[in-house]
Amino acid sequence: MFRYLASTKDLGILYEPNKDSGIVGYTNSNFAGYVDSRKSTTKYCFKLCNGAISWKSKLQECTTTSTTEAEYVVASDAAKEV
Repeated sequence: MFRYLASTKDLGILYEPNKDSGIVGYTNSNFAGYVDSRKSTTKYCFKLCNGAISWKSKLQECTTTSTTEAEYVVASDAAKEV
């Protein structure tokens, strides 16, 4: 672990404030990505000043029956995070 930390000490998240420095959010899901359970994946990322402040990539708890439903689940989850 210390070797990894030493080799990545110059990496980080850069926050660059500008006139458009509001919160921007992105969401996505993959419908039934796990063949065994038929569950989808929730993915979202929120950025402020061009730097990530919140993100998630996790298997959805419910089983959806369509791509649209999977997108609604991720949109609801992201709205809760906001």
